[in-house]
Amino acid sequence: MKEPKKIKATSLDDLSAVNVTVTIKRPDGKKVDVELRSLSEDEMWTIRRSIKYPKPPVGDFKKVGNDVVPQYNYTDQGYQDAIREADRDLAHRTLIAALTLEIAGETLEEKIVTLKSKLGEYAFVSLIEAVKKINIVSNEEIAAVAASFRPDDDADAQGDDTARDSAE
Repeated sequence: MKEPKKIKATSLDDLSAVNVTVTIKRPDGKKVDVELRSLSEDEMWTIRRSIKYPKPPVGDFKKVGNDVVPQYNYTDQGYQDAIREADRDLAHRTLIAALTLEIAGETLEEKIVTLKSKLGEYAFVSLIEAVKKINIVSNEEIAAVAASFRPDDDADAQGDDTARDSAE
């Protein structure tokens, strides 16, 4: 595969949202190109804020000093189900924002219903994975950026997980 052309950023426009074509494989073996757009920081923030995550139920109370402190039950099955549903809603909203193709529906909720009823699970999983790669920086990518600040000849710099000779 040919290495993409490298450019030097000279303005925020060089770092703005871009469209990316991803290829997904259908169960019948055919490949489909899908265009996704990367989302701006503000769009991602707005989508995340639109999700209503549940609060865990109180399982018990504990007295700490003179205060009675609730002990939340994070393992409650209803709470766990509600967390998964909120995560699914986040995935749907993010995917709809990233897809460049037309989705039937007047409102976001109608578009989500269309997406749920028409999109195959294989496509949903593939597209969500692609949207994550386009919009969410992984720990490995952050580490690579951090490593790029280290001089080439500084192989034993502090924090590189190599043993040091204590006699230095």
